[in-house]
Amino acid sequence: MNSEELKEILHQQQLWLAYGGQLGREANFRKADLQDAFFGGADLFGVDLSEANLTGATIKWTNLQTANLQKAILKGVNFEGVNLQKAIIRSANLKNTNFWYADLKGANFHDANLKSSSINCAELQSADFSEANLENTNFMQAVFRQTNFHSTSLRGANLQGANFINCNLQEANLQGANLRETKFENSVFINVTIDRNNIFMLPIKILKKYQDTFIVV
Repeated sequence: MNSEELKEILHQQQLWLAYGGQLGREANFRKADLQDAFFGGADLFGVDLSEANLTGATIKWTNLQTANLQKAILKGVNFEGVNLQKAIIRSANLKNTNFWYADLKGANFHDANLKSSSINCAELQSADFSEANLENTNFMQAVFRQTNFHSTSLRGANLQGANFINCNLQEANLQGANLRETKFENSVFINVTIDRNNIFMLPIKILKKYQDTFIVV
């Protein structure tokens, strides 16, 4: 898709949103080749980008609220300031992406690959990272509220200073993660894999409650 075609599709999308579907056309980018495309600041509310290839695309400060990015290729994309509230990003390839200041509340990242990504200063309440690959991802100073990490790999992740509040970490892998100054409040730790150096970084209350379920490596 060339830049002129994309520009026209985005124009029709803006009309469709502005006039409640009476004018313009809703954009549909399912399986589209959008490598190196420019979306900066566009309103893509609810747009279908499933299985699209957006490698190298510019998406900073874009509205992708409730959008469908399932199985999309998003390697190295900069999502700085993007609104991804309640977006579906299941099984997407997001290696080496940047989510600084992004709004990820309620976003579904189930089975997504976010290895070596940066998710600092993002809104993460009720996000679903179950079964996702978050190895070597940077979450420093992040605040997680009711976030789902069931069966998630957080091996080598930087969680320094992060705060987990009412989160589900059942069967998560924390081996080699940086847990310095990390706080865990009312979070589930059943069958968590953790290395010996890190287990004593956990609060005494969690150690006592889940001591018989930890998998220490």
